[in-house]
Amino acid sequence: MTDEQESHLPQQAEEPKIFDFLIRGELVRGSVERMLLEMGLSTETSIEIEYVLAVPPPKDSAAHKQDDWLSDLSSFESDEAKFVVASLYDGCITIHKVDGCEDVAMQSKDKVSDGQVNAISPCHRKDGVPQGYLVATNDNDIKLLHFSMESNDCFQHVLVYKGHTDGVECLSAAPDDSRFVSGGWDSTICLWESASPANFLNSASGSKRQKTRGSTEDVEASEPLLKMTEHTQCVSTLDWVTANTVFSGSWDHHVKCWDVVSTKVLASYHSPHPVYAVSAETGKDTPCVAIGGGDNVVRLWDTRERQGEQSASIKLMAASHEGWITTVRWCPMTDYHFLSGSVDGHIKLWDIRAKVPLATVSTHTGKAFCATWLGKNFVASGGEDAMLRVAELTVH
Repeated sequence: MTDEQESHLPQQAEEPKIFDFLIRGELVRGSVERMLLEMGLSTETSIEIEYVLAVPPPKDSAAHKQDDWLSDLSSFESDEAKFVVASLYDGCITIHKVDGCEDVAMQSKDKVSDGQVNAISPCHRKDGVPQGYLVATNDNDIKLLHFSMESNDCFQHVLVYKGHTDGVECLSAAPDDSRFVSGGWDSTICLWESASPANFLNSASGSKRQKTRGSTEDVEASEPLLKMTEHTQCVSTLDWVTANTVFSGSWDHHVKCWDVVSTKVLASYHSPHPVYAVSAETGKDTPCVAIGGGDNVVRLWDTRERQGEQSASIKLMAASHEGWITTVRWCPMTDYHFLSGSVDGHIKLWDIRAKVPLATVSTHTGKAFCATWLGKNFVASGGEDAMLRVAELTVH
C-alpha cells in the first residue's frame, strides 16, 4: 500500500474533549443568566468567559472485601505498579496492588497491633516508595514499622513512640520525613523526631528489639520533642503542609495553624461543630484548607485572608452530603480539587471554583471513613462496609 493510498483510509476519530467554563474564576453550573444574577451583574454587562478541560465522570469502581472496617488509607507508586495501604479496626494493615479500577489484588495482610489501628502515615520515602509506616492505635502509642514488599512479613516493629496518655487518633509526617506530629484523646499534639526504620532495623539486627506482628514488648521507646496543648478536646485530624507548618482540627470546634518550631498558633478558625477532618493545599505557606466536621457542610478556609480576631475567612460553605463529614483529602497534583467523605456513604469530588460537587466518586453501604488519591487517575475509599473501593477519576 502506498503512502497516498494510506492517506485516504478513514482516520480514527479523536475522543471529543469536554470543557468547563468560568466567569470571574467561578465554574458555571446552570445558566449564565442565573449566575450573573447571583453575582449581581447585569445581563448587559460585558464579561470574559474562560474555558478549561472538564473532569470526566468517574468510572465504575472495583471493590475488595476486607475483614473489618477501614480506618485510614495511604497510597504509593513504584516502577512496577500502584499500591493502596489500608488500616483496619482489627489491628491489621493490608496492601493492595491496583492495576486499573477493575483489578485490585491483595498482596499482604499483617497484624500490627492487638488493638484498633486509627491512622497510618508513610515515612522515609525512597523514589516514592515508603521505607516505613507510622501507626496510631488506641493503646496510647505510635508504632514505627519498617516496610518491605520483599519480606514475608511486610512490616517489622522497630520503635514505639510513647508520650500520649490516651488513644492516638491522627498522624502526619513532615514533607522531608524528618519529624511527625500526632494527636489524640488527651487533647495534645506531640512533635517527634522520625527515625529511619531501615537504619534502625540494621542497627538492631540480631537484637531482641527486632519484632514482627503486633507485639512491641521489647521494642525500644522514644519520647516526644515537645507537646502543644492549646486544644481542649480530642485532636482528631492533622496535616503537615510545609517545612514547619501544621494544621490541626479538634472536637473543641477549632482548626489551628501551627508553627512547630515556636509552637505558636499562627491562625485559627472556630467551627460551629466539632472538627473531624482537615486537608490543605500541598506545599503552600498560606493554603486553602478543606474542613469537615459534625454537620453536612464542607467548608473551605482561605488562610490568606483575615477576618476579625479568629483570623479566618471561609471561602466556601457547601451542604451536599446528608450526614456529618468524616474525611477530606486535597489532591496533591492540582490546586483546585479535593475529596470529601461522609457517614452518608458517599465520596465526592469538589472543585474550589464551584459551589456544588463535580461528582460522586464512590458509594459505600454505611459510613465512609477514609479516602485517598492514587495518582491523578484513581481514588481509593473505605468505610463501615469493610470494602476497599477504587474508582477511575482523572483531574486536570
